[in-house]
Amino acid sequence: MLCVQCGHENITGFEFCENCLSILSPSGAPLVAMVDVDDGPAPSPAPRDVSLFPWNPLGHRIDPLIGREKELAAAVGHVRGVIERWSARTVLLLGDRGVGTTTFVARFRELAHDVDHKLLSAEAYCREEPSRPYAAMGSVLRELLELPDDLDEASLGERFVERVTGLYLPEQRSAAIELAQLVGFLVGFRIAGTHFAEATETDTAATLVPRASQALMRLLVRLSKSSPVVIVLDEAHRAGAPLLGLIDLLMTGLANSPVLFLLVGRPKLISAAPGWERKQHIDMGPMSRADSETMLKALLAGLPKLATSKAVVDAILGWASGNPYAMRSVVRYLHQTGIIALEPGEAGWLLHVDMLEGLEIPRDLEGVASARLMQLDSSDREVLQQAAIAGPQFWLGMLVACARQGEDGATSVHGVGKDGTVDRLRTLLVSLVEREVVEPVRDRSVPGDDAYRFRLDVDRELLAAEMASPLRSRTHRVLAHWIELQSSQFGEDHQSLLARHYELAGDTSRAAQVYAMAARRARAGFATEDAAQLYEDALRLMARDDVTERLTALQALGELHLLIGQNAKALERLGEMLALSWSMRSRGRGATALNRMGRAYRAMGQYDEARAHLKGALQMYRAVSDERGGGDTLEDLGQLEWLRGDHDRAQKSFEVVKAIRTRQRDPRGLALSLHDLGCIFLERFDLDSAEKHLVDALALRRKLDDRVGVSMTLNNIGVVAWTRGDVPRAEGAWRESLDISREIGSRPVTAMLLSNLAESCLQDGRYDEAEVLLVEAQAITTETGDRRTLCSILMNVAALEMARGRSTSALETAGRAVTEAESLGGRRLLGLALVALGDIETGVARTDQTGAAADTAVEAGLSRIRDGIHALAGSNYALDHALALEQSADVLRRLDRSSEADVHAGEAAEAFAASGVRPPNRRAIAWGTARDFGAAMEAASGLSMETFGDPPWTEAPVANLPEDAKVPEDANAPEDAKVPEDANAPEAAPAAAAPTENPKPPKKKGGKGKSGKRR
Repeated sequence: MLCVQCGHENITGFEFCENCLSILSPSGAPLVAMVDVDDGPAPSPAPRDVSLFPWNPLGHRIDPLIGREKELAAAVGHVRGVIERWSARTVLLLGDRGVGTTTFVARFRELAHDVDHKLLSAEAYCREEPSRPYAAMGSVLRELLELPDDLDEASLGERFVERVTGLYLPEQRSAAIELAQLVGFLVGFRIAGTHFAEATETDTAATLVPRASQALMRLLVRLSKSSPVVIVLDEAHRAGAPLLGLIDLLMTGLANSPVLFLLVGRPKLISAAPGWERKQHIDMGPMSRADSETMLKALLAGLPKLATSKAVVDAILGWASGNPYAMRSVVRYLHQTGIIALEPGEAGWLLHVDMLEGLEIPRDLEGVASARLMQLDSSDREVLQQAAIAGPQFWLGMLVACARQGEDGATSVHGVGKDGTVDRLRTLLVSLVEREVVEPVRDRSVPGDDAYRFRLDVDRELLAAEMASPLRSRTHRVLAHWIELQSSQFGEDHQSLLARHYELAGDTSRAAQVYAMAARRARAGFATEDAAQLYEDALRLMARDDVTERLTALQALGELHLLIGQNAKALERLGEMLALSWSMRSRGRGATALNRMGRAYRAMGQYDEARAHLKGALQMYRAVSDERGGGDTLEDLGQLEWLRGDHDRAQKSFEVVKAIRTRQRDPRGLALSLHDLGCIFLERFDLDSAEKHLVDALALRRKLDDRVGVSMTLNNIGVVAWTRGDVPRAEGAWRESLDISREIGSRPVTAMLLSNLAESCLQDGRYDEAEVLLVEAQAITTETGDRRTLCSILMNVAALEMARGRSTSALETAGRAVTEAESLGGRRLLGLALVALGDIETGVARTDQTGAAADTAVEAGLSRIRDGIHALAGSNYALDHALALEQSADVLRRLDRSSEADVHAGEAAEAFAASGVRPPNRRAIAWGTARDFGAAMEAASGLSMETFGDPPWTEAPVANLPEDAKVPEDANAPEDAKVPEDANAPEAAPAAAAPTENPKPPKKKGGKGKSGKRR
């Protein structure tokens, strides 16, 4: 029997269709006794621009893209560009609301297919959903792979895997299934048996995100192998940082693939992510006067000529201000108010000019929208208000649920679908689509329901504001319950929206719970800043006596702020955690609060405070026999001593913890210990030992998919390569690390990497690129308070300013670097900053001054260099000391003081010979001006290479810390387990480095750049 509902040929004798479950009559016609009348798609709206303006002549159509030829040609030109160059690019389409971007995109996609008929294109809307930041890419894949809209979750996942595996050869099926499962995990497709994308002890949902991102990149590469791909993301200004970061990551991997991302949004989109102001963009501003007149005359076609008189045109265009949507809204408003009316008899449609003169029309889009909405029937406006309360996007089911509240419902099968509510609401929505108030959205996250969104935010905001407070609260509660009653996946994906509705409904307890769940989901997806905000929302609504949940939220917030680099905020929240722990005498939680506070102070360069907090944490961990926490804190104290310059004490702590973690078979903790030991060897210029430890740490961290750890270790491997003169390898490691740090939202690490890359650019004379990197890095460190990295950045900025002939700025910036280094208290940074400032002072005296003043200034600069060299003297800074001596020799030669230069050069050569390695990258600052820069030195560089940052080491567990590794409180404790007590010890002359097991003498390395040894 044939089902007329879905067309399926039934072969059984059931009374219902085997495919769609519709009840079948003997004639094959489906019955509705068991099927709600709202089942099935919404009626198709009438074609736009046909019934909107009934006075228009039959067949007359309005071209909404009048005056957009230049912008459209630019967009199509980008399509040709990616095809001709077979490379990817991102283009921003920027315009205020109502300028016609939606219609522009529709026309653009048509013309893009004319450029290449094999071209694949897809469009999706971005929404503010921290709990599922990559949902828009799921919509894109559904269209690119032609997945039907009416598939349920299980069928969608199955069909997606089929489509993906169909792109590969049979022998590649296993790899294709893995790729499909990873991508499905990222974009929210439910795929049965996803053993490649399941969380395990070492592979959590959070660590799967980077793997899944790479899988999505490979899928797009595959799709674009034979057909160019155009992806349009509308409302992109609503996209979260994870999605924007994913797009940047995809662009890196798609460099040789013809893929165009067109991101459509408000003008603020251009500053949505670092570096986006440099992306190619198309601006859609207001229409010109001539184009506005052309469009208005098209809107008024069919009316008497008087309707297009200069007075009428001037009045309407004055109200519309070049905004096409406002213009259409004004004309509709004239129709609704009776100024444009159908007169009886043969008069036909008329525009009453006399009435127009006295009409008060608002002067902005908000006013026009308000006046137009007020013309709606009160019952229709009430439905729209409920939709507006739901948010920018809403579902038909939401409106049905609101409409049926207080009504007598069906009590048996015979009453289902008999109230006519669904038909009435669908008819209204069709009418609203015609009037361009709302528009359908292709979103099947609620199976069997239809989604819509408001065309303009202004309409939604005005409607929501009109609803009375008690009714608004009840509506939020109904909407919250409706969301929770949908499929479990829908509820998970919309947790932040659900929490908002509960909060506005007055159910603060439930709202706090859901906000916390949304925060955990956002954190797992590396939506770091969104997760922090969601935890703040949860904390704001939690009851004061909900101690356990408050402590959990405060700890999570502190750790998130540390990762982002918001150290002051981290201290504030961790301080609250400490106070609450103290009041409950929860020493374990208090120890954790002190530990994280110590890390925050360390990142801020306040080393004494950091040491005090870490030692307090260690004592409290010991009091509750928390050996894991104690081991973590011992490692933190070692890192602090390393930063303060006491490498012996730092290495002793690291080796103790390494032995513990090796015995306990703790790979994540062992990777951290290997990384830290690599940093110590790097400082001591033992590059072979440093590289061995760092490579081992990287292998472990890659295996664990520890993204934070991988980023940090890659940075230091880059420093080793840089020191050996392998600049391509160094930059490759830094750029990979930078991609990861941006993806996970670790802003302090990002700033450090930007500074390192800028220093490499300075060596090559790539000053424009260096300046871009340094501007971003300085902005991050200024905001995060990471003074140690800021000091290094300032030295690089000073070198750049000097090379470009801006000597005054160079002196000021180098002086700031010295001030920062002095306040931090470390000898290494201070020595480097003093040498840099002295070099610049000497150069300024030589190039900008004459006579006795120049001689005095030169001697002052040389004295500053000598102070810096003295600060770097000692075994702990052998490399930096040797390089400073060599730089001093270079300065003296430029001053024609060869005998003194030879002395310093000889001392540097002896130091390099003793170490067995001669770094090819000379640190020299160009003495040049804007006039004579061509005769200046070849390279200009900063003076410090960051070899270590301060990430939030929250993932370094230590299990069962043995007694011999504990840090004792008494003076009789074993020497190898003590934590140093003297806060000023690093300032004293450091002791000789503790010997390592089976030390290997470093091999002599060398490297050359484009013109001999790098300078």
